[in-house]
Amino acid sequence: MQQLRSGDGLGQARDDGHRITGLPSGRTDRLADREAAGREPVFRLSRSVGIGGDNEPDDVIGAKRALGWAGYYPSDLAQTPTADASLEGDPQFLYGIRRFQADSGLSADSFMRRDGETATALNSRITPLVLAAAPAAPAPGRAGRC
Repeated sequence: MQQLRSGDGLGQARDDGHRITGLPSGRTDRLADREAAGREPVFRLSRSVGIGGDNEPDDVIGAKRALGWAGYYPSDLAQTPTADASLEGDPQFLYGIRRFQADSGLSADSFMRRDGETATALNSRITPLVLAAAPAAPAPGRAGRC
């Protein structure tokens, strides 16, 4: 089966002056720098999502965005500020989790735990993509100079 794709996800990231839009949690470039140093994951759940999960709205939206970056959920839906936090009427989300799990050699149960195998594998998959899309921070002492 083919991965769900609606754009490549990378084209969705842009710098709006203060925040990177299109990143799984709207993270700043300074946070991306810390993540590159290995201090904090790009994608992290506070609770579980999917079939039988707690499905907190922020976690569902974050998971949809992360799956969008990985190519398993339509990025145009995942990257909108009004991304739907519900599971009802969105079989693509559960299918995206299941396909990601199957393609990653994990148990395909459409369920992600906080810090579980699926969330960890998804974070590993998208971190290089997110960091590559984040704008480079200006060199120290060079800001504002021509």
